[in-house]
Amino acid sequence: MEFKSSKFIVLKSFVLVTLGFCFLSLLVYAFSKNDMYTLIAVIAGLIISVLMSISEWKFVAKIENNILYIYSGKKLKHEFDLEHASLYSKRVSGGNNIGTSCTLEVTIDDQTTTVDFTPLGDNRYKKLLDELGFDENKAQVVETITKGE
Repeated sequence: MEFKSSKFIVLKSFVLVTLGFCFLSLLVYAFSKNDMYTLIAVIAGLIISVLMSISEWKFVAKIENNILYIYSGKKLKHEFDLEHASLYSKRVSGGNNIGTSCTLEVTIDDQTTTVDFTPLGDNRYKKLLDELGFDENKAQVVETITKGE
């Protein structure tokens, strides 16, 4: 199954980051009164916004034969064998510029990798979790460690 980034989420992120850099440029101008510094801040902000959006636009997650593949465009970023992996999902609503932050921690042989799935959007991320076997209605096993042990 394939999960591609939500174009709405990516465009919303681009607009909000660009607006943030415009505000920053106004602050630069207010304190420096220098048009050149302001122009540099605007150009740098636009370049950063475009590069961030391009990488988010090309985000793809695939699950095939119990292996999770994470792509940025055609470049394979991560490959996880789900039979030997321990998964931890975290969804945080609000508190960032695009609504819901979605991350998945994958642990294989004491090596933990955190992957940001925010470009998928909340609904697609929930579908990915469902495909991975997460069940929101089931209690999850939690290991408690007491200080001093």
